[in-house]
Amino acid sequence: MFGQIDYLQEIQPIFNNHCISCHSGTYGSGALELDSFERLIEGDSNNGPVVLPFNADSSLLYKVLLRDSVIVPNEPICCRMPKNADPLPIDQRTVVYDWINEGAIGSSSLAVNPTPLNYKINLRTYPNPFNNSVRISFLSDDNRQKNTNL
Repeated sequence: MFGQIDYLQEIQPIFNNHCISCHSGTYGSGALELDSFERLIEGDSNNGPVVLPFNADSSLLYKVLLRDSVIVPNEPICCRMPKNADPLPIDQRTVVYDWINEGAIGSSSLAVNPTPLNYKINLRTYPNPFNNSVRISFLSDDNRQKNTNL
């Protein structure tokens, strides 16, 4: 899967412009640090991870960016972010939402396509009652052999 939204070019600038004053290691306010991808992904809350890749609707990060205040169970917050400021414009909230749903990839260089476009399966695999797994070999687009265990 190729992420369409580039974290460094599109997501980090949103945090830099609206969130860093409270959420960075330098300023120390707030447990969540938003000054780098690594710190964001390491971020945790009383409800678990702040970002749930492929699930923006359940990600705390997205919930607090919504226009209206939210109540978050087990959290000392009951508000909307950025705190004491206007809500993020809808286009910026949408970018964050889409980025999370694309897998919350940190850099476009990390994006990979795990599904080969062309493949050939060796059909000489037979059931084995003493082994509950099957190894499937195939050639990837660059003609390198890949193996998958099922």
